[in-house]
Amino acid sequence: MRSSLALAVSLLSFTACAPVDDGADAPAFSGAEILNGQPTVPRSVVAVRVGTSGPFHTAVLLTPNTAITSARWLPAGTVPSTVDVRMPDPSSIAPDTTTTATHINLNPALGLAMIRLARPMPTAQTAAGLLVPPVTNAPSVNQTVRCYGYVPTSRGTVALQYADRRVSAVLPTSAELAAPVFNVGSVLEAQELGAPCTRFSTTNEELVGFVSFIAPNPSTNSIVPITGAWATATREWIENMVTLNRARDGVLAAGGRPFRLNVYPDNVVRKCADVANASLTQGFINQFTCHDGQNQLFWSMPSATVADGFSVVNDQSGLCVDVLNGSSADNTQIQQYRCHFGPSQTFVSSRWPTGNGLRISPTYARSSCLTVGAANPITTDGTRLVIEGCMNNTTTNFRQRWAVEDR
Repeated sequence: MRSSLALAVSLLSFTACAPVDDGADAPAFSGAEILNGQPTVPRSVVAVRVGTSGPFHTAVLLTPNTAITSARWLPAGTVPSTVDVRMPDPSSIAPDTTTTATHINLNPALGLAMIRLARPMPTAQTAAGLLVPPVTNAPSVNQTVRCYGYVPTSRGTVALQYADRRVSAVLPTSAELAAPVFNVGSVLEAQELGAPCTRFSTTNEELVGFVSFIAPNPSTNSIVPITGAWATATREWIENMVTLNRARDGVLAAGGRPFRLNVYPDNVVRKCADVANASLTQGFINQFTCHDGQNQLFWSMPSATVADGFSVVNDQSGLCVDVLNGSSADNTQIQQYRCHFGPSQTFVSSRWPTGNGLRISPTYARSSCLTVGAANPITTDGTRLVIEGCMNNTTTNFRQRWAVEDR
């Protein structure tokens, strides 16, 4: 299932370059710029930082309350509520619109971070809305792009500034699109760690064709991409995050919370359903000693086609719990897979016949149950979850008895 936003993001790659207060080609500027005689400001960009001091960095809004930024400056383990997110008033007169984060998802392999805002930016323009018209090509050599970024002001807020950057080279970093290298013409300051860039049509329309985050290379006086949304892996991760945030929204709006799936396979030692190795891509789900990691947290999404059915989305990867190949055979392994909400990702639960607990079954095979696979001892960490026929001997077969623990 692909949302319209996910589809728009898959068409879009969005690039970031240096914030832009280098004194060489950046006009003294804060607030709105003038394009075609009209004051405009890219309202798809917000300033973010950790805590109440330190440099501001730049993020791109995918929705009014979801932003994507570079993971280079956002350390793992950052407490979401300590993240300051703000959008300055275009006139630079009114107070900044500010909020914090509620969730942070990092993808170290891609160098990206997704930030869920505690409240939406009321005047936000999403990145998908900037496709006028849709552009899928990165700039070519000698094209000029305009790069936006935030710099601090003397009154303790931030102001949006820009500079025009020339593409000095194109690196073949992807089979789909090449990555531009920007000639900055000056040494970047410490806070200039990346900002969204646009390129212009012959009629001076701003076109957004790609989004990446770049870093300075002092030895060559250039800035080069460290990641970009032109690659399939990046687009898929963004779409996974969009799905995850949709699941979060539905649960939180109903007053719910994420949960862990507990099991006592020997009726004594507690274990939890766990995405193996905290993977962000397709991989198996096993039992593991319970902890508070995101790879053991899940969100439930009601099925659109099965009255009592639901899907389960992992809080770290944004992928869905899935029965491998949709099989009903005993010992079929359970994995996480990109969400499509089909039969292999739709489950039902029923009460454990002889006491507390739940059975969890695929909707297409309700006589089969989610089970801790055979192991010796049965409490071994890393034992994979499978489906097996639901066993009648519920006084000894605790491998199929699950409990939902809200977190």
